[in-house]
Amino acid sequence: RKARIAKGGPPISAPTAKAEIRVPAVGKEMRRSSAIMGSAEFLMGGILPMSAEELRISLPTAGTLISAFAVGALLGGPPFAILALRLPSRSSLFISQLTFLAVTVVSLLEQGYWAILLARFGMGLAYACFWSVAAATAVQLSPPDRRARPNMNTMATVAHTEAANEAMMAELTI
Repeated sequence: RKARIAKGGPPISAPTAKAEIRVPAVGKEMRRSSAIMGSAEFLMGGILPMSAEELRISLPTAGTLISAFAVGALLGGPPFAILALRLPSRSSLFISQLTFLAVTVVSLLEQGYWAILLARFGMGLAYACFWSVAAATAVQLSPPDRRARPNMNTMATVAHTEAANEAMMAELTI
C-alpha cells in the first residue's frame, strides 16, 4: 500500500481494491433484509388502486394503508431503538424481521380493511425496530475511517428499492 500526503497533513492511506469490496456477511444480510422490507413498504403505493377496488373502499381511504405503515415507523422508531439496546443486536434484528414477516403474512391473508390497516401499522413498527438496530450495527461493523459509508449504502438501497418497485409496477399495469 502506498500512502499519499494531504496538503499540510499526515499521510493518508489509499484504500486497496480488496478493502473497497469487502463487506461482512452480516452487512450483506442486513442490506438484503432492508431491500425486502423496503419493497413491502413501497409496494402498496403501486397497487393502491387495485387494493381500493378489491377492498371496495375509496382511493383516499386506501391511501391510509400507506399512512398506517408510516405512522407505525414514526412512532415505533424511538422507543424500539431504546428497547433494542437491552437485547443483543442479532436478537433484535431477528425478532424485528420475524415480526415483520408475521404481520406481512397477516396483511396478505386478511380480507378486511381494518385488519390490513392494523397489519400495515405493525409492519411499520417492526420496520422501525429493524432500521434502528441495523443502522447502529452497520456503523459499529465499519472501520473508524468509513463510518459514514453504511448510512450512504442504506440510502442507496432505499432509492434502488423504490426505483425497482416503480419499474415493476409499470410492467404489471401495462
